[in-house]
Amino acid sequence: MTAFFAAEWEWAATIEEAQRIVGVLEDPTQTPSDAELERLAGFFYEHADDEEFSYFLLSDLGPDGLIKANQAVVELQDHADLDVLVRIQEGLG
Repeated sequence: MTAFFAAEWEWAATIEEAQRIVGVLEDPTQTPSDAELERLAGFFYEHADDEEFSYFLLSDLGPDGLIKANQAVVELQDHADLDVLVRIQEGLG
């Protein structure tokens, strides 16, 4: 039973951290670190087939947030690892 709650907490913490990093992407006054970008790309990879993960993340973003996040990823192409940025864009859809 404890393992169930630990897994649920970890999943919720992952969603929260992904939302935080996407929020940094959306905010033009902030620049995500390479570690944050790598974490976000990793979350998208780990949860690629998880419809619930996508639902919670994208519902929180909304259409405007999704556009801003994708735009921010494009603007980072000269300053970050392109493979990581591609994985993020694939995750954002």
